[in-house]
Formats: sequence, structure tokens, C-alpha cells
Amino acid sequence: MSTAERAEPRETAELADRSDLLSVSRSIAAPVAEVRALFWDIASWHAVWDRITSVRVHYDDGAHQEFDLEVERDGRTEFVRTVRFLAPGGDIEFFSPTPPPGMADHVGAWRFTEQDGGCLVTAERNYELLPAQPGGSPSDPAHQDYRDAYRRRFEDRLGRILDSFVSHFEAGAQPAPAALGAAA
Repeated sequence: MSTAERAEPRETAELADRSDLLSVSRSIAAPVAEVRALFWDIASWHAVWDRITSVRVHYDDGAHQEFDLEVERDGRTEFVRTVRFLAPGGDIEFFSPTPPPGMADHVGAWRFTEQDGGCLVTAERNYELLPAQPGGSPSDPAHQDYRDAYRRRFEDRLGRILDSFVSHFEAGAQPAPAALGAAA
């Protein structure tokens, strides 16, 4: 067994000690194409999720997108820069070169699955908290408590975002103005 082969499980374990995965889903009573189009149309998100205070799209060719987002949370404004890709099969995958505050890394996807004539949307996230958080060592119980609390708040926030899209479509909202795949 080579050194690289022996090191891989340890590196995988260390990454698991630092990063967290979560997944939150909601059913939306609208066709997948309409739901996906609104999730892609980041400039229209402020009409769906009222926490957005500013969106600045730097690039959008219908398959690749880069934008800055300012979001109000807990009485403060957070800045996030995100790069998104329309993946084969229609999911939206992304990474954040400037992740949300408190995170060292933030990647994920919006997954869209046809379900009973509507759309199941799943928000998947893989993130790593900054090591400067309380009890920065993964083995420290204070750090684990912090990670657990952060995860619950993040999972709740993703649920509220998805719920706002559910409400938007239930209110008879119109589909996003631009079709996916068209140049912006």
C-alpha cells in the first residue's frame, strides 16, 4: 500500500470532522421547468424571499452564473458571492468564493425532481465552519455544540427559503421571465 493510499482515509476523516452536510426538501405545485427557471433567476429572488436586500449579477449565460447577494439575517447584512452552473439533468450546482459569514467553505445544489405533476426541490449543502469559532478543535465539545446549533439554524433557514418559493407558486406567481439556456 502506497503512502497516498494510507493517507486517503485519514484525510477523508479529517474532512468529515470539519465539514457538514445537510439536505432540505419541499414539494412545489408547479412544473419542474417553471420552478427551476425561478430558482435560476437570482435577480427575481427578492420578490420571493424578503431577506434579500441586494443582488448584483456579474455574469449569466443561461448555464453559468456569478452574482453577489446581500441578505439580512439577525439584524445584520451578510454578503455572499456565488458561482452557479446548470448541471446535466437540470440541477443547479454552486460554490461560494465568498461564503456566508462563519463559513470557510460553502458548496451545494438545488435539485429538481418531478413529483406528482409538481416539483420536489431539494437544497443540498456541504459547508465547513471557520476554525476560529468557539472551541475550534473538532474534538472540543463546545465546538460540536456550536456546529450542531449552526446546522439547526442553517437547516431552518433553508426550509424558510424553500417555503417562500412554495408560497410564491401557491399565490399563482408567474414563471421567471427568462428561459434557462438563453443568453442573458
